[in-house]
Amino acid sequence: MQLLGGFGQHLCGLPARADQPGVNAGLTFTVPRATEALVDSAQALWIIERLAELETGLKLVAAYQPALRPLLPRLHAFCSDYRRALAQSEVRC
Repeated sequence: MQLLGGFGQHLCGLPARADQPGVNAGLTFTVPRATEALVDSAQALWIIERLAELETGLKLVAAYQPALRPLLPRLHAFCSDYRRALAQSEVRC
């Protein structure tokens, strides 16, 4: 949540559209897939996929938004910690 706060704070200061001054960007909390329960291995794989997408996306955006660059090592560390914890658990992807 601390990482999302950093993203959200930065996005809220950016214009959402050039043709609508005063309308700023923000985070969306839409669910990208169905919400039915997943088995442990599918859930872990889904989380790993989303984390990889977040890392890639942040690298791309941070190239144009330098204020987001400090979040890169924090997100990378979080992703690494999650993968390491998963490797030590009984859940296998």
